[in-house]
Amino acid sequence: MRRASLAALSVLAALLLAVGCASEPDESASDAASDPEPPHEEDETDDADGEQTGTASQDDEGEDAEGEGAEGEGAEEDPDDDAPDVDPAEVGANELGDVPILMYHRLREDGGGEYDRTPEGFRAELEWLFANDYVPVTIADLLDGALDLPAGTSPVVLTFDDSPSEHAQLDEDDEPEPDTALGILHDVAEDHDVEPVAVWSVLPNPFGGDPDEAERIMRWLHDQGHELANHTCRHEPLSGRDDDDVAEDVLCGERVITDAVPEAEVRTFTLPLGVWPDERSLAYEGTTDEGDYSHDAVLLVGANPAPSPFASDFDPRDLPRIRTGSWDGGDPDFESEFWLDVLEDDPDRRFVSDGDPDSVAFPEELADRLDADHEDRARPYARD
Repeated sequence: MRRASLAALSVLAALLLAVGCASEPDESASDAASDPEPPHEEDETDDADGEQTGTASQDDEGEDAEGEGAEGEGAEEDPDDDAPDVDPAEVGANELGDVPILMYHRLREDGGGEYDRTPEGFRAELEWLFANDYVPVTIADLLDGALDLPAGTSPVVLTFDDSPSEHAQLDEDDEPEPDTALGILHDVAEDHDVEPVAVWSVLPNPFGGDPDEAERIMRWLHDQGHELANHTCRHEPLSGRDDDDVAEDVLCGERVITDAVPEAEVRTFTLPLGVWPDERSLAYEGTTDEGDYSHDAVLLVGANPAPSPFASDFDPRDLPRIRTGSWDGGDPDFESEFWLDVLEDDPDRRFVSDGDPDSVAFPEELADRLDADHEDRARPYARD
């Protein structure tokens, strides 16, 4: 009996010794947990890991102490983890600056009319834009405030009206034909590592007149992140026309798109020839016997940059565009080269991103431009 008791005591002592060794704190894990976690780009992933792990303690099971201590590096959040990596002052961020919405029509070797460009002139303008830190976005991006741009870059919207054949063609492999506006855009964008997106205001049987090919191109544009915009069916001035006639024409233009791409959300209406209907509201909403339509944005013809989508004077149903064209440096002609030069020279005019899509950064002296709806995202800063 005494021998059994001694044996039991020996086993108990061994167990106590084992537990005591296992519960000693892991020094390497404690040291790791005491160092602040440096900021990461993927904060959300880091936060999720931090919630599930912790530093090893003397109460942890011995077999888990080392593993949990290593994972505990992410448990203590640095208060700066969620802060943007870029100082807005360093990049001259101004997300209350203006956004150029450029307007293109025909691309013609002879230069065409005053609204047209040569293919070489179009390519040169894109080269300048992307080399000078402009990044293409869509009107839908402006409407949603979804401007996820690299720090120090600026948004530009490229809009193409009337859908002639030289705007977009696809080869048998579904690649843009290189001599079209779409092909040139993709070529230059690839050289500058930017997304080649644009807004295409289409008419019936766009891009050459073949219905099947038109549907194929519109489907491709939609799937690649481009935006399709309503431009009516008749492409005639909307003024001086009966309200029902206007509404039917606008609805017809919307169905040019939705018949080809049923899931497309047609949010933008481009005024034909830049002329408003007598009842202006018909440009963005209307009812007919055939159905209803509603648009979030209306594009004008001229003749200056658009306000920031975060600015108090941003009106999506009255968005000005800039006619593409050259400038000789003399009297203002209000075409693209003139306005791009103005934006280049005036940091208070040009929209410049801070690289953080969740904030609106701007010099503090421009705070009166901010729309109240975006005050919770405001990131004013003092210039050096």
